[in-house]
Amino acid sequence: ELVAVAYPDAPVAAALTFRLLGPDGVVVATQAFSGLAHNAPLRLNFKPLPDSAGRRFLLGTYYHQSGLTEDALRTYREASQLGPEHPHPHLPMARLERAKGNEAGAHDHQGSFHRLRGESDAAILEHEEAVGLKPASAEFRYHLALAYQGKGLTAEAAAQLEEAAAEATHHRPARADGASGLGGAAR
Repeated sequence: ELVAVAYPDAPVAAALTFRLLGPDGVVVATQAFSGLAHNAPLRLNFKPLPDSAGRRFLLGTYYHQSGLTEDALRTYREASQLGPEHPHPHLPMARLERAKGNEAGAHDHQGSFHRLRGESDAAILEHEEAVGLKPASAEFRYHLALAYQGKGLTAEAAAQLEEAAAEATHHRPARADGASGLGGAAR
C-alpha cells in the first residue's frame, strides 16, 4: 500500500515512485531527489508491483526528462520487450537515437511506431530509410520485412528476411562446434 505523498506533478511523482522501487518494496530517497523530497529522506511503503510495459515506459519517461539518455533508452527497450505490441516506446527512442546522431536507429524506431499502429506505408518508408543508412543491419532488415508483410508484400518481405539472415550469419562469430548460430537471429 502506497503511503500518500503529495507532489504538484502527479506523473513525476509516479515516475519517482517507480524509479525508487526497491526489491523489498521499501525505498529511501536521498538528497539527489531533494526538490521532490523537500530536502529530507522520503520513505515509500507499497506492495511490489508486477513489471509491465506501461511501468517501464513511465520510468523511461522519467529518465528521459531527467537527461539520463542511456538509462532512458535501456528502459524504453525493456518496455518494448515487455509489450512488443505497444508502439509508444518507439517515438521517444527515435528522438533519443537522433539526438545521439544515430539517424538509422531513429528511422527504424519511427518505422516500428508506424508498423505497430497499422500504418504500413509510413512504416515501410521509415524502415527503408533505416536500411538505406545502415544496410548491414540484420535487425533493420527484419523490421522492414515485418512492414512489408503488414502491407501484404510477401515477396519483398521474404527477400528482406533472406538479407537479414545473411547479415546475421556474416556478422556472427563462428561457433566452436561449427553450427551456424542463427538460432534467434530474426526475432
